[in-house]
Amino acid sequence: FADGCVRRPGRYGIVFGLHPKDEKAIHRFMQQLGLKNSIQHRVTKDGHPLSILYFDNKQIYADLIKHGCVPAKTLTLLPPKKLPKSKIYPFILGLFDGDGSIYKHDNHGYLNYYFELAGTKAMMAWCKTKLNLYTRVSKHGKNKEGYRVCCSSLAEIVRIHDLLYTNSDTFRLKRKEDFFKEAKAVYERKLLNNNRVKTKKTKN
Repeated sequence: FADGCVRRPGRYGIVFGLHPKDEKAIHRFMQQLGLKNSIQHRVTKDGHPLSILYFDNKQIYADLIKHGCVPAKTLTLLPPKKLPKSKIYPFILGLFDGDGSIYKHDNHGYLNYYFELAGTKAMMAWCKTKLNLYTRVSKHGKNKEGYRVCCSSLAEIVRIHDLLYTNSDTFRLKRKEDFFKEAKAVYERKLLNNNRVKTKKTKN
């Protein structure tokens, strides 16, 4: 559903691509599935490097199609069909790792944190509801079908962290999880100091 795709019917082909700095995640994925395929390295039209895994698996292909992950899904992707409650937040975590970001901005000595998730309008509306966010779904990027949900409240970002990561052994990108943990530590420090101290900038 994010950072990958299924090919046109016929070969049961699946493509999974990440930035080279996250290539360890691909190796972990391969290890869990017992794959011996080689990882290819490409550069996108925009000049971004990619580590890409191509593999064929009839069962995984069928499962992805069944839940709505169809070929050429960028502009048409819908929320998954009949997803068990226990899988909702792990699924959103997967979307976030692929098509989301968490970042910080230094505002005159104070750090502001931002959470953002991008996708189709239908998918973003679904994620907004499941995460119980009060923000609106807004247009995003040059693509007319691109939308996003954003959050800049530190308390809400901490709540999202707890929904996505607590009691979960789901496959995840460590660098994004670490950013969430940093935001949570800042929030807890502000609570201890009655919100009076500066949120000092820290090094990545």
